[in-house]
Parts: sequence; structure tokens; C-alpha cells
Amino acid sequence: MLLAVYVLERRIAGVSEVWRCVSGYGLGLGLGLNSLALVFLLNRKQRGKGVATLPVPNFSYEEVFHKGEILIHVVDLEGRILYVNQAWKDLLGYADTDLMHKNIFSVIDAEFQDACRKRMQALVQNKEDKDLFQITVRAKSGASVTLEGNCSLGYVNGVPQSVRGLFRDISDRKAREQHLLRLAYYDGLTGLPNRHLLPDRLRQAMACAARYGQYCAVVFLDLDGFKQVNDTLGHAQGDFLLRQVGQRLSQALRENDTVSRIGGDEFVIVITGLRELTHIIGIVHKLQRRIEEPFALEEKEFVMQASFGVAVYPDDGTTVDDLLARADQAMYAAKENDKGGYRMYAAR
Repeated sequence: MLLAVYVLERRIAGVSEVWRCVSGYGLGLGLGLNSLALVFLLNRKQRGKGVATLPVPNFSYEEVFHKGEILIHVVDLEGRILYVNQAWKDLLGYADTDLMHKNIFSVIDAEFQDACRKRMQALVQNKEDKDLFQITVRAKSGASVTLEGNCSLGYVNGVPQSVRGLFRDISDRKAREQHLLRLAYYDGLTGLPNRHLLPDRLRQAMACAARYGQYCAVVFLDLDGFKQVNDTLGHAQGDFLLRQVGQRLSQALRENDTVSRIGGDEFVIVITGLRELTHIIGIVHKLQRRIEEPFALEEKEFVMQASFGVAVYPDDGTTVDDLLARADQAMYAAKENDKGGYRMYAAR
């Protein structure tokens, strides 16, 4: 591990202060703006104020660096691991024998490897980025661990020889963030995108359609007779039915299409990549057939129907609000005319 002498100068209220590590042992560990900095200052000299000497700390540097909670690693410029501290080994489950001749990129998740290589190259080219960054690494068990930190170069005689990384485990924080994100943008009952995420999905579909000269469609779906299921079997069975509907709709469509539940028994579907308008009719018929397959509720079979309304980009509208409103209008027209059917937007 490389220990360096640091001389830091700062000005406070016009008074220049010099902080100097006179023993030759010190380590500044920077983690960006909101950093954790460990700087051992065994002497403080303030100009015009005399000299004040700090007592020698009653601990070993091994306790701080090797046994501390921050994950520290040192690798050569090719990524070969030269040193990791005990916190690094404890968190990721590796023993010293596992790390012999191991490259740090074999631990970093494939999604982040290219960005990390570029970051190392930038360091060597004196393009240091002091901002914190996040990576996912793989523990020996195969578990994913999210880390946040930064890296710096280690020099020998002024020549870059190593890259030193300081990271902290933020897996719990990321899990909480993902949980809050899911609560905000996904339906708690079905797990489908909700009304807050739907506009973004629709905007993406519209942009893709415009780029490739295609169509995309918004399909409003409302279950017919759902209130009767709730009234006769109870809300638990009604919720079970809604989950089953969501699953059937998702299974009937492609991964790049979106099925969302916006509330009650209403679902909105965004269908992308339509080269011909006639394709939408076949997709709606497919969805109708899936909904009309019997549902098993309390050991009895129930046959459901749904009314569908369709609006197409760009013919029926070029904004999210217009397309959603016109698909909704078409759905209510279908419901009033003949339940279990579908209607295209009337202006077509």
C-alpha cells in the first residue's frame, strides 16, 4: 500500500495555514465532494501563531486502512490486483488465494467494465474525474454488490504505476431507492407500469415510430362485468382476477410493448413498431381471445369480456394527452354500442 506525504494549504479568514505530515506517513483518501477523507496530520503549523504539535495517535495504520470499513483496492494499469484490504475481502467473500493473479475486471459486472476501462485510461491521460461513480461487482457467491466511490493514480518516481480505488457498499441504499421507484411508477397489485410511468413509455413509442416511419397504437381496455365479480366473490377474488388479466395481456404482447394498469379495471396498452394499420386489428382480436378464456375463481369458471378503444399515432394525435383521451373515447363508444367489442377512434 502506498503512503504519501501530504502538504495541504488553506486560507481561513485571511490566515494561511499549513498542515504537514512530518513523520512521512499519511494518506488522503478522497471520495468526491461528499467525501470521506482520512488525513493523518502529525503536526500543524500556523503562520504567525506559533507551532502546535498533535500527539501521536494511539492506533496502528493497519487498523484504519486494512481493517477499516471502506473498501480499498490497488491494481496495476492492466487491472491486475495488487492489494485489497480486509473490508474488500469480507464483503465480496474472497480469500487471498482467490485473488492471486486475478484481474479486477473479472469482479466488475460486465455492464460496467467498458466504462471502468475508459475511466482508467482517462486517469493515465491526466483526465481525472473527481465525481463519485457507481459500479456493480460480483461477490464470490455470485451475488451483486453495488459500490460507490472513486479512483486515483499511484505514482513511482513521477510515473503512473497503479490505480487505487476507494469504495463503500451502497447495496442497501440502492435497494431502498429501487423500492421507492417501484412504488412511484408501478401498480402495487399487478406489478405493471402505472399511470405515472405510462406517459413516458408512450413518448418513447411515439419517438421510435417517428424515427422509423411507423405507427404506434394506444389501446384502452375496460373489463365488462367486473363489478359483479367484486360484489359476488369479494375484493380478494377481484384482485386475483385483475392480476390474471395483467399477466394474460403481457404474455400476448412483445417485450417492447407496454401493458399498464391505470386504476380499477382499466388497462392501457402501448403497441409499438406497427408498419401497417391493419396489424392493430389482429392484435386487438388476439387480446380479446385471451381475455375471454375462462378464469378459475373459487373453483368455478368465469368468462369475462372487455371493451377496447384504439387511437393511433400519428393519425389520431401527436401528443400523449391527445392519444390517451381519444383511445378512452373510443373505448367508451365500444362499451355503449356492444360490450366485448372494440372501436377505433371515431375521427378515422
